[in-house]
Amino acid sequence: MANRFQEWLRLVKGVDAGKGKLPELSPRSSTLIGRAQLAQFLAQSALRPTDPLPYSGGEAVACELSREAIYWALLALREAKGPADGAAVPPADLPTLSSLWAEADRESLDRAAGGAGEAERLHADLLSKSFADYAELGDAPQAAAASACKALRIG
Repeated sequence: MANRFQEWLRLVKGVDAGKGKLPELSPRSSTLIGRAQLAQFLAQSALRPTDPLPYSGGEAVACELSREAIYWALLALREAKGPADGAAVPPADLPTLSSLWAEADRESLDRAAGGAGEAERLHADLLSKSFADYAELGDAPQAAAASACKALRIG
């Protein structure tokens, strides 16, 4: 089964469908993609730990890490489209997840989310919340949010 998270990364890398080749990425874009992949890996680990977690709430942590993975992937996409100076952006000047989401191509977001209209549903259900929102949910709502992350194949 194809991993939809890879679709997010393909958005960033800009796979040429005709040739199947990846363009060269700036060191900055590569760093951002690495952050996205790490956050996605850690989200997967929180949902399916090899050892039992010492505390409850792994689902909430996985949801937040999934949001982080999306953030880094969208930031890499933005930087890949812009001037390639390769400089890190000061934290105060970093865009929000909402602004990155708003800039992204709708068709590409829907494809990465798994279908038409899915991106906006996920935005409303998952991306408009914070780690505190997820942590304060009860066990059943946390599990439901984690299932939504899992459906996106980012968490």
